[in-house]
Amino acid sequence: MIAFFAAVLLSLHSPARADGPGIVCVPAREGYRLVRESDGVVFGKPLSRAECGLSVAAAADGVVCARADISGDKSWKAVSVAHGHWLGRYAVPAEDCFEATRHARGGVVCGHTGLVLDGGKLGWKPTFTAKPDDKGFLGSSAWLDFCKVATLHAREGQACANGNGGTGDHRYWYRQWIATAGLVDGARPGTVFECSK
Repeated sequence: MIAFFAAVLLSLHSPARADGPGIVCVPAREGYRLVRESDGVVFGKPLSRAECGLSVAAAADGVVCARADISGDKSWKAVSVAHGHWLGRYAVPAEDCFEATRHARGGVVCGHTGLVLDGGKLGWKPTFTAKPDDKGFLGSSAWLDFCKVATLHAREGQACANGNGGTGDHRYWYRQWIATAGLVDGARPGTVFECSK
């Protein structure tokens, strides 16, 4: 926890970088903006200094959270830094978005499907970051905690996906090819933890 807050404070005093292409917080007239360092592309709406620092601190594997052009507390979505497009179908509260991007690995992040049960914690799918919006979804909707396990262990072009029809069940996950969403040959269903080994 201390390391997290130290990273936030550091990000406010120096150019902060997401893995891969750099993202920095740039002061603007209306607050702070998330800006791709390589070419100045701006992501999302203006943020407070603290929000911008938290967003950069939570960025991982070329994915950062930005505030979408909607109002309300559910206004955050993951953005692919390299491709500049939104990921997932619906915006979520800031902390859920930060949790998703902190666990992005191997070209996948948890994206929200719009299925809202248990305050929005069910309705998440591993999402291929090279495809915009919901075009990169893998498998069925799952609980955010299980989706984070799957994305954190994505590797070699593969990630685990829920095969249980949107129930969020963690017992029927299987390996999929990230780019095509096809099943990996010989993939056997198991818990998200077994699949992620």
